[in-house]
Amino acid sequence: MATRRTKPSSHRAVYFLMAPRVDMYQLAELGDAEFVDEMIDLFVELSERQTTEMRCAVDERAAEALARAAHKLKGACLGMFAQDAAMLADKLEQAGRGADLSGARELLLELTVVLAETISQMRGLRLGPPPRAEEPRLALLQATMKATLPPG
Repeated sequence: MATRRTKPSSHRAVYFLMAPRVDMYQLAELGDAEFVDEMIDLFVELSERQTTEMRCAVDERAAEALARAAHKLKGACLGMFAQDAAMLADKLEQAGRGADLSGARELLLELTVVLAETISQMRGLRLGPPPRAEEPRLALLQATMKATLPPG
């Protein structure tokens, strides 16, 4: 009897999408609920700003600007215990410092996905009042992902 095997990459993709993106225990230890919520809000704002700067830098082939924006985001990710996003930001920073932007667009897309998952997980930790209804940040990151993914 033959067994049907799936491609190993499909398992990795499922794990990648479901993997924890932030150390929730360390994040919760930052302080009281109000402080953690404020830090999450600041992280979301900074990640949006730096992601936009990185996208512009890649489009304009501005390696130094990419390195600066990625460095700022990497620091924020490390401060919020988001290791996966920090690792990708570091790769983008190194690409910018080395003026090699050949794979930068793909790395930026991967970073956008990881940031969306990270932010979603952080919001799951919210200990204070629920997020404001007018807060479209995650939707913006998701729309950016859809716009840059190839069809199918």
